[in-house]
Amino acid sequence: MAASMVRYARSIVIPYVCAQWLKLGLSEGKVALVIFDTYNAHRHNNQLHQFLKDNNIEFMYVPAACTGELQPLDAESGPNAIFKRLLKTKFSMWHSQELIEKLQISHKPQYITVPLSLTVLKPLHATWVKEAFVSLQKHDLKVCWSNTHSSSFIDDMCHTMEVIID
Repeated sequence: MAASMVRYARSIVIPYVCAQWLKLGLSEGKVALVIFDTYNAHRHNNQLHQFLKDNNIEFMYVPAACTGELQPLDAESGPNAIFKRLLKTKFSMWHSQELIEKLQISHKPQYITVPLSLTVLKPLHATWVKEAFVSLQKHDLKVCWSNTHSSSFIDDMCHTMEVIID
């Protein structure tokens, strides 16, 4: 797991941070911040931590069971929460429709079952994921930060770090 997180940081985080430095006209010496949850692969990964520090990226952890409140992308209006909600809704609608159809055929509700095997759900799930991503393309990510009030905390922390570094 340690190697895959470093690979993720090398192929996703670093290019994104570099692009943001360039976009904002900042030198690569500025410090960036990555927010993790407390998953073991994030916390107990010295190789990842060192790699991030070597690339001027600090990291912080959202306390356990608080990602929905404090991690911008997982907050109620964030894309992860919306994505999960869309998938649950798609499944519920499909399952309800299957039950209704079987009830109309059998007229014996106590014996109605809906097949939930992977061969049935995989193609449906793929379609639902695609539809959810299309819906998320319209989502404004800035809302995530303001809803968790993380932006003011990040601004304060960045100002403090600039004072320390300068």
